[in-house]
Amino acid sequence: MTLTKYKKTQDSIFSKISNGYVEIKLEVSFQTVQGTITEYKKVDGGFMDIFSLTPKQFFYEKISAYNNRMLIRDLYDIYFLSHLFDLDKNDKKHLKTKRSKKFESDYFIRNYTLIR
Repeated sequence: MTLTKYKKTQDSIFSKISNGYVEIKLEVSFQTVQGTITEYKKVDGGFMDIFSLTPKQFFYEKISAYNNRMLIRDLYDIYFLSHLFDLDKNDKKHLKTKRSKKFESDYFIRNYTLIR
């Protein structure tokens, strides 16, 4: 394993690690957040508890990420996460007030129930 890139700022770390065949990107942001202990299933069938954001917290983080960097993968995550809880009026209001030029939340909200 080789560390091919490393950058540390006051509030984050970005690095790339490679074994010659596969490269992994690691991004760490130092923030104080409230989370929850969540049980996750491992590939081998076992379970482990990790400290994590709730699906709704991830949802809001992804909306913010999309508004800041405009990457399509954030839209995929928003869509996937929206199926893990019911969107209430406040969630829909957040989508409308936080949208960027490219984020058509009205379309997302109108079609959300049709897709789901």
